[in-house]
Amino acid sequence: MKLIYVTFIRFIFFIYVHGKLNIDIFQKLVNIDIEYINVYKNDIEKKYMKKPDSLIYEHVSKYINLKNNYVEIVLKGKLKNVQDTLVESFLFLLPYHEAYQGTNLYALDNEGNVLKHNILKDTKDIEEMNIDPFNDDVDISHFNIKVYEIILSRKLKLEETVLVKLSYTLGQPYFPYPLDIDFIDKQNVLFYLSSKILLPYQVEKYERIEINLCEVCDIVSLDDACFLKGLKKINDKNYIIEYEHNIESFNLGNKILLYFVCDYNLGYFEKVIKNINISSLGYIYEKEEYFLKNNAAKINKFDRYILSDYESRYTSYGGSNTGEGIKGSDNIGFINVEKKNGTVDNIPIKNNSKSNFPRNKTDNHNSIIYSLESKIDYNIYDYNYFDDLGKIYLIRGEEIYDDEKKKNILKFDVKPRYPLLGGWKFHFFNTFYHYSNLYRIKNKRNVYAYKVDISPTIKSFYIKQLNINICFPSYSYDVLINNDHLKNYVHVQTTKKKEWIDFFSERNVVTLQIYKFFPTNDEKYINNFLVMYNLPISHIFIKPLILIIITFFIIFFSFVMKYISF
Repeated sequence: MKLIYVTFIRFIFFIYVHGKLNIDIFQKLVNIDIEYINVYKNDIEKKYMKKPDSLIYEHVSKYINLKNNYVEIVLKGKLKNVQDTLVESFLFLLPYHEAYQGTNLYALDNEGNVLKHNILKDTKDIEEMNIDPFNDDVDISHFNIKVYEIILSRKLKLEETVLVKLSYTLGQPYFPYPLDIDFIDKQNVLFYLSSKILLPYQVEKYERIEINLCEVCDIVSLDDACFLKGLKKINDKNYIIEYEHNIESFNLGNKILLYFVCDYNLGYFEKVIKNINISSLGYIYEKEEYFLKNNAAKINKFDRYILSDYESRYTSYGGSNTGEGIKGSDNIGFINVEKKNGTVDNIPIKNNSKSNFPRNKTDNHNSIIYSLESKIDYNIYDYNYFDDLGKIYLIRGEEIYDDEKKKNILKFDVKPRYPLLGGWKFHFFNTFYHYSNLYRIKNKRNVYAYKVDISPTIKSFYIKQLNINICFPSYSYDVLINNDHLKNYVHVQTTKKKEWIDFFSERNVVTLQIYKFFPTNDEKYINNFLVMYNLPISHIFIKPLILIIITFFIIFFSFVMKYISF
């Protein structure tokens, strides 16, 4: 009986943690990568490297910038052709501990040219793997590296060099430790990296890794053999490790651990669904659905009254400078961002070049998510915010001037129904109308183009999966998508669907799917995504005509039935 009970408990526990990244796997990932490279480096070289000895790095540097809940990585290197044959591309490798959470790769050369790339081998997400939580041994073949082929803007001749810059973002780089903390305690996190850069080519002069900690991140001592192993301290916020002369390829070195105070939420979006409906008259309805999770340390015990007090401190005018507020209403009416000052339902919308909203809560750090920031840079109607229980009225709005975009934008500070503690999830929506980003093509009759705003309005979190569904007007046809330069970032699918009174036609639907997306960094690289369609002006009147005919017959039969005697 005891055996049956233990087996049942193990089965339930396996189902619960199956495929989830736990702290044990997180701590082993760099070691798994080192073992994988030692076993498979010859296979990688044979399969993906056409001319293994044609290129070397004269020097290469990796800059790891630790932010509050993500990490920015920039790699700069000088490639040199050492053989007579021309070189038109090079390989770049990402170890699994970075690849499973790394956003799209962006490459530039020293002349500012954007370098295209192909993904020769991709990686599986950690949550899709069949990991046994009771078995310390894992199949390292599942933790494969990600292989990129990057195309140079010009072919390299013998002894010719080119400087390249590669950048990407890690969306889930930290793990809280301890896993549970008291309400008043600050959160500490683990961050692991390898002491060397994974390169398929030798390095002639030097290889360097520079680590920059965020402003409020302070190193905490930890009794671990990998803690700051081999790192040279420059100051409290900067560490460096460097190797010189003829550094071999396919070498990750050893595992390094950074353990530091990071009293900030570790929120990320498991999924975001953005539905865009384009009407025949050019109005656009957007509905965004969010699945938010806070991966921060769990709070052992808390008092609801104390939590409310902290919440008011972080979100009140005095506590975090939230500025002028908009009281919740059923609908926030039309908001014109072109005007310097305006009103919504007789509530003033103030225009400030310097926002009074909390800047991602950097003034008051805490691992709990008290509020979210929604940014919209065009005119909107009827902004609504709700969750599974109904409408949420905890909204403040402000019009500000965006220095980067050189225009006025709208900023909404929206609060969850309850503060989001570590380990908690929040499923919510927002909706609004607008008529921006839709253009008529010159010299082409009845042809329209819609410039897709890839990013959701809430941009401050890493997104594991982003789905965008664009529904075109009834009776539109010849839908075209200019996705050639985005084929590595965006997966495109076209379908059809019927809506009300679509008796004689179907609506074209384009679905865009993006994995591992960080809006604040990635949206500037995916900013010219256009979809075009043909809609003759006569077709605009088909639905109203059908409604008129149906209404006429209803009235006619009602009139006839009234005067028919039985």
